[in-house]
Amino acid sequence: SDTQVKEALAQADVILITVGEHDFMDEFLVTADNFRQEFQFEKFHDVFSAQLADYGFTDENELLPYSNAMASAIRLNQDAAGENIQKINAELANYPNAKIIYQTAYNLLDNLHDYSTLSSKRQMTYNGIMNPAKTALNKYLNDYITQFAEEHENCILIDTYTGFAGNAYQYTRLYELNLNPTAAGHAWMADTIIKESGLSRM
Repeated sequence: SDTQVKEALAQADVILITVGEHDFMDEFLVTADNFRQEFQFEKFHDVFSAQLADYGFTDENELLPYSNAMASAIRLNQDAAGENIQKINAELANYPNAKIIYQTAYNLLDNLHDYSTLSSKRQMTYNGIMNPAKTALNKYLNDYITQFAEEHENCILIDTYTGFAGNAYQYTRLYELNLNPTAAGHAWMADTIIKESGLSRM
């Protein structure tokens, strides 16, 4: 219950906060997977790298409406996500005696391993999804997290967004449309938290 959580937080020496990813990406994950199934792509990134003629497309421009639909799905909950993070920040301000370790949210879509090999139109399709995710995550989530860290001396900021940038193919399960980090992604977070916070491994 909320009461039990608040009681536990009041006694905590360290509070680790990782929030917001699902607010932005859940609708995208559903939309992208529906698209993948509709055209029988094995993996999500096949929309960018597969031979489209094998899936009934005649022109790469035919992908743009689907790119726009996925971008719209990312934006769908951005206002609610922004409101939620501000409520969380207001609650965290009530625990000045705890060390707060606050992680920015990473961009699941940043980036594809083979981006440089894609045609300009396929890059445009990908950027039509990745760039809205970048804008929304920072404006409606990470900027609030960063501001909180700057205003509270007991807060340590872990910039997971920057640490994961350019490494989605390695640190996340983008290709499986799974929001959870890979073992390498978890290792980056653990190592960075230990380094930045001064905590030791158990």
